[in-house]
Amino acid sequence: MMNSRSIASTSKLLAIVVAVCAALGASRVAEAGRKRVVVLDFDGPKGEKFHADLVKLIKKTHTVVPTTKWNTAAEQLSAGALSDKNIKKVARKLKIDAVVEGQVEKRREEYILRIRLHGGKSGELIGDAITTKAQTAKLDGRAQRDLRDELLGAIDNVESNRLGGTDDEADAPATVARSDDDAERPGKKVKKAEAEADDADARPAKKGFARRGDDERGADRTERRGKKTEREPDDDDATAGKKPAKKSATDDAVLASQKPAAKSDGDSDAAVDDDKPARSKRVAARDDTDAAEVDAARTGPRPNQAVALSPGERALEAVGGLSVTSRSMSFTVATNATTKPPGYAGTPVAGVMLDVIAYPLAFGHDRTDQLKNVGVEILYDRVISINSKDAQGNTYPTTESRYWLTAMFRHAFGRDATAPVVIGSLGYGGQSFEIQGNIPLPSVTYAIVAPGAGLRYPATEKLTFAVDTKVLFPLSTGQIQNADRYGAASVFGFEGALGADYLITPNIFARAMGRFETLGFNFKGNGTLTASGARDSYFGGALTVGYLY
Repeated sequence: MMNSRSIASTSKLLAIVVAVCAALGASRVAEAGRKRVVVLDFDGPKGEKFHADLVKLIKKTHTVVPTTKWNTAAEQLSAGALSDKNIKKVARKLKIDAVVEGQVEKRREEYILRIRLHGGKSGELIGDAITTKAQTAKLDGRAQRDLRDELLGAIDNVESNRLGGTDDEADAPATVARSDDDAERPGKKVKKAEAEADDADARPAKKGFARRGDDERGADRTERRGKKTEREPDDDDATAGKKPAKKSATDDAVLASQKPAAKSDGDSDAAVDDDKPARSKRVAARDDTDAAEVDAARTGPRPNQAVALSPGERALEAVGGLSVTSRSMSFTVATNATTKPPGYAGTPVAGVMLDVIAYPLAFGHDRTDQLKNVGVEILYDRVISINSKDAQGNTYPTTESRYWLTAMFRHAFGRDATAPVVIGSLGYGGQSFEIQGNIPLPSVTYAIVAPGAGLRYPATEKLTFAVDTKVLFPLSTGQIQNADRYGAASVFGFEGALGADYLITPNIFARAMGRFETLGFNFKGNGTLTASGARDSYFGGALTVGYLY
């Protein structure tokens, strides 16, 4: 019988147990409310410091998975590109509920942070980007309040990625395992049937029935493998006058045991057939993996705005504005010549210019393969109004213009906003200077093929210097090589340009550039007019405003 002291002790013990259980339950509830979060490396100046501060902030309410662990898993899964599909794949492997990415941009004396949140279960972006500012290279009071209010609240509402299955066919081990189990279960029935048959063979034969010999049992085992054999009386038994053994009850048991065996073979075949969809899924998964690897090889993390619009990453560069050009042309003659053809000495005249460079496969700003560096340039420059005068003061209407269609390839020495870029080009262009009227100085109309090279050197994120050169191979020159003028000639030229771009806003910039072009003629002396050579030169420049994407 329990006394009062025992009852009191038991009550205390029960109270302690209840308190411990409540504490454990509360801790489990709190742990269940904590989400597993990874903060990816930040792009931009002082990105590491802001990354470390944000990790500390999130750790107060959630569990933060190390970024190195994410990067290792992404590399193993060939999921380095920051796409929804790859985020979902890596997050599923690591059981991560939320993925945070960030970009840092410095403007004057402050830092601008743009934070994006992805759901681990879907990989998709959740809400709009969270933008905040910091006066120094750390999360100060204002930035912490913004992120605590907007980011942490959004993480709290992210769907858990640690429960339930997955719809990704690339990982289907459970399906394969079930198929294998289905194939094994009939096999167990076969073993059981064989054991029962062996037991039946081991029992003594009943009176009136002949016990089977080892050969007969061997034949029965052959039948259990799916082969049907018929017993025939032995010749020696027939010679000895023995009657064939009658079919015993044991034989019936054995024959009955054979049916599951035959069924198990069929079931095994069916299991193999059932495994075909699983194999098809595995093949499809391998194909998807290969495609993902190819996609990962040519894509990468999205760069911040400054990098995306830098000379090595931009997808579009379009400028328009005013140009200015001055032309001069002079002739050379033999030393014994008595006269020299009149040349041309022009004054600077204004024009309009449009220049567009596009890299079509760079418009997503996420590719890392070389195809993003293949581009095309279209340029058109035309003098607004120009008249030419001869020695007597007569005026002749004149037109001057040029155009270029150029294929380009660039190579950046790094993936940041101040990485130098070299450019190779091959262009086809047309250029004309036509004087209306019958004067000694002929017009020129060039068709030119020009290989070239260039350099873009960002001194800062806002200021970029440019150098371009071209070697000019004229295919035709127009009127100047007609037989009634100076006749056939060999022609060779060169063009060089210097310029500078200055960013007014992240997408708008101003450009100033100057250029020099010259083409030399070496006449063969089969024309009506006499000259041994000529030099056609152009000095010019442009002031334009441009747009970047």
